[in-house]
Amino acid sequence: MGLEALLAQLESRAVTSVTADAALPVTTEHAPVEARTADTAVTADTEAEQVEAPAGAWRLYFADRDPLEVYFAPRVRRAEAVAAYPGACAAERIPDTPQRAPTTAEAAELRRLVRAVGGHDRWPADDIEDATAAALADPDGALLCYRVLAADRRILHQVRSMAADDDRRRCTECTNLTPRGACQAARRGEIAASRDYRPLNHTPRRCEGYLPGPEDTDRRPGRERWPRLLRLEDAHASDSN
Repeated sequence: MGLEALLAQLESRAVTSVTADAALPVTTEHAPVEARTADTAVTADTEAEQVEAPAGAWRLYFADRDPLEVYFAPRVRRAEAVAAYPGACAAERIPDTPQRAPTTAEAAELRRLVRAVGGHDRWPADDIEDATAAALADPDGALLCYRVLAADRRILHQVRSMAADDDRRRCTECTNLTPRGACQAARRGEIAASRDYRPLNHTPRRCEGYLPGPEDTDRRPGRERWPRLLRLEDAHASDSN
């Protein structure tokens, strides 16, 4: 998938690019009746099932303008694609283009890029998961796309800091961060912060209140991952007493 299409897909979950096509010819002649055997019936049924199966790309036809190529994530059926665009009267499936698998280094960079961009834009966890899968399915287009997205948001330095040996995490990767940006760990009194704490700085950090999100392969909470933080808290508490 090209850069322009992938950019729009990630930000609006539906990408459009106009393509020209000729109108289909119409005839009033009756087609000859053909005998239908059991084999041709099975073939026709199979083709019908493939046509009606969900697809990620559809070419929509309109009565008053040129066809439109539309990309969907997640995939949709023909009727859903037509219903999404008022005025569309027909839809034609666009076959998937086989993509190569990413290298280990590319996959690692893509995961970091998606996490950084998704965290910056406050994508829901499901969107980050879907975007990661889409990026890994098209590494060439996704690498170009996400590098541009990260550069536009001025977070390339954050992506570089997310090296494999960096165990820090951002608040946007934590399950305790609500969609409105409030820290539930602070609300429960689990970290040293006010109960209405809303983190503004999303740079990588270590926090005892961290709960891993869906993209974090290390499922340990912050108290287990960074036990030194608890010892420092205990030391500060002893000094204050």
